[in-house]
Amino acid sequence: MKLIDRRSLLKTTTVATGSLMSGRFLPLAKSLWENTKSTSLARFDHRGYLGWITDLATDADSHAAWPSMRLDGRLLSDYRQTFRLMKEAGFNEISV
Repeated sequence: MKLIDRRSLLKTTTVATGSLMSGRFLPLAKSLWENTKSTSLARFDHRGYLGWITDLATDADSHAAWPSMRLDGRLLSDYRQTFRLMKEAGFNEISV
């Protein structure tokens, strides 16, 4: 069994999340979802995303105090775009 340190895990999940949110992962996710939704082996009733309020922002605010509670027009637009991509990829839940 290979152990993964916290830094490597965070780097891997950050890259994967960034790819998913940028849409590069979307064709693969849709393909996997279409190929597996008819089989009982890969059936998931809950396909969700968990994150902080500003995790979906396209423009990072590196000077904001943490936890950032900023919720402006740009972030709402990012949410609408992300919700559309998530729906296309088969997600049906989000926790913020």
